[in-house]
Amino acid sequence: MIHRGEAEAIFAINHAISAPGNDWVDFFVEALGEFVLNGTEPRGYVDDEEAEWLIGALDQDGKLETMAELELLAYVMERAGNVPDSLKHYALRQIEAAVLSGTGPTRCGGELSDTHITQSECKLMRRFIFASGGHGPAAVSRFDAEMLFRVKDATLGADNAPDWRDLFVDSVANYLKGFTLAKAQLSHGRRKELEA
Repeated sequence: MIHRGEAEAIFAINHAISAPGNDWVDFFVEALGEFVLNGTEPRGYVDDEEAEWLIGALDQDGKLETMAELELLAYVMERAGNVPDSLKHYALRQIEAAVLSGTGPTRCGGELSDTHITQSECKLMRRFIFASGGHGPAAVSRFDAEMLFRVKDATLGADNAPDWRDLFVDSVANYLKGFTLAKAQLSHGRRKELEA
């Protein structure tokens, strides 16, 4: 377990590193992901205060600075049973910004491009859209579909990866078919109540 001061120190170190290596990114994501997800009860859930802290730590100048920060956000969204709506909306804005304006290497060896959609960007979008902590766990929500349409409109005619068409069509079809469960996620308060 780490405490808030240590978590803030890890963020400060991350901002000071100009070219973080894979070992640092792994440490950063795991340490801070565990702090956010398991620092308070119930474990695996993010409450409003934790979400506000994470957004503030990530969003110091209006955007994510490093791939480590994007990976941390994906880690939390993928592993959380649920997160507050503020963090769900923030995560979608960040993945959209990364796809439309990001450049440089991704964690898994691919590239972010600001001129077209790469295969790595498709994988990142899929992770956020179908995250268990997202708007529609294992399903596409209206918010996800709207983000996909904005990305489609911004990259129309670009030399996009073949995976982009499949992701867009499958995701929008998933949303239109209404494949969502209203009670797919327990709220933080309800989970706490059940554990008690």
